[in-house]
Amino acid sequence: MVAPVVRQVNMAAPGALNTDVTLTDQQTALTFQTLGASNRIVDITNAGDPAAGLIYLLKLVRNGREVRRWFSTQLLTTLNVHVGFPVDLVPGNVQWVGQQSLGALTAQNYAVTYFQDL
Repeated sequence: MVAPVVRQVNMAAPGALNTDVTLTDQQTALTFQTLGASNRIVDITNAGDPAAGLIYLLKLVRNGREVRRWFSTQLLTTLNVHVGFPVDLVPGNVQWVGQQSLGALTAQNYAVTYFQDL
């Protein structure tokens, strides 16, 4: 059995609240991933939980359409189980898009655990 792979995706500080920011894969520095085969997202957590008063929205976009969304409060590192996982991924182009909806404009990063490497 292959061990799951954790990849970090980074969101730069947005220019304004409630505006889309495309996240970057830390390993490849790309803003998208092209899946040639099916995969699965096992879990997502905040790389570091946001400070009090900061709320983020994370969206999974495949082939230009939003597939799922999560709030940073659902992805806290202090939670043992994150609801809504696993998420199956079919082949195609995948992007992570984030928004900050509350607080001083600040960058946010996420740890995404895939069933197998991309």
